[in-house]
Amino acid sequence: MMGILDPRRYILFLISFSALLTSCGGDSEVKPIAQTEVTSSAEDFTSINEAIKESPNNPDLYLRRARLFKQNQQLKDAYSDVGRALKIDSLLPAAHHEMGLLYYMDGQMGEAKFAFEGALSLDSKYIPSMLQLAEIYLVLKNYNKSMTEINNVLKIDQQVGQAYFLKGLIYKEQKNMELAKSSFQTAIEMNPQNVEAFNLLGMIYAEEDDGLSMTYYNTVLDIDSAHKEALYNRAFFLQDQGYVQDALEAYDLLLKFHPGTAVAYYNKGYVYFGYLNDVAQAIDAFTEAIRFNPQFVKAYFNRAVALEEKGKKSDAINDYKKVVELDPDHDAALAALNRLGAK
Repeated sequence: MMGILDPRRYILFLISFSALLTSCGGDSEVKPIAQTEVTSSAEDFTSINEAIKESPNNPDLYLRRARLFKQNQQLKDAYSDVGRALKIDSLLPAAHHEMGLLYYMDGQMGEAKFAFEGALSLDSKYIPSMLQLAEIYLVLKNYNKSMTEINNVLKIDQQVGQAYFLKGLIYKEQKNMELAKSSFQTAIEMNPQNVEAFNLLGMIYAEEDDGLSMTYYNTVLDIDSAHKEALYNRAFFLQDQGYVQDALEAYDLLLKFHPGTAVAYYNKGYVYFGYLNDVAQAIDAFTEAIRFNPQFVKAYFNRAVALEEKGKKSDAINDYKKVVELDPDHDAALAALNRLGAK
């Protein structure tokens, strides 16, 4: 683990992966990933439109086009095409399921649940909708119902990797890390390309200060070299274990693929300031973090501390004032302003 910070530095805030999600506007909890039927990458709107002209009463074609619309974030058009498919065949489970996925993606959890249940009323063994209901119950923290849906899937087919992945998420939320590990490992056995399972295993082992986490993060990056979470988690683990130069290189790799990641710049500043005593580089890194996230309270505060140590009292005061503007109850910034005689 990393050493104790110089007390002259006042308060430096290290940001873990949960803060990365928050800084990107997401929730700090790991959420399940919605299932969807994969549309061939070779398929495009032109070919589907031609097929629809030839077979305008084929609901599957409208569902395929809806998935393309969904991939392009054109939800209104996707809803419209799923509606067409349902008009042609209201008893098609896949159409009800696809409507549920759109509601799920749109944040309409109740409507999504109703649509998935509709699919299952037509086919009680329709596994995609069973998995989606399990996800919904998981998001709602109704772990018993989620596990019931998962076990029902496995009664039908024990080879469904996503069922084990969802089990792993439940166990992780319940802090049962050994069962979480086992479930994620099984998910990987079922699907060796399941990068999310590898990444979550990495996170679990990182929490245990186990270097095996690096193996899992590196496996994710072997499959998807631009995977943002794994790139960040890998850098953070290196930093947390005291390999600060390696951590800086890892953050630079993350920024190569994702240049606007404010928290990566912030943690670089933390390393430069707290462990390498390079105040100038720290100020530059905190400044970049602020450039990409102008509401980044911790970056303003740590830049103020660095500026103060650099002897730039006026600039430090301005940053402390910005901290208080963004967070009026920030005790450390208020104390710093009082100490510096600023109003």
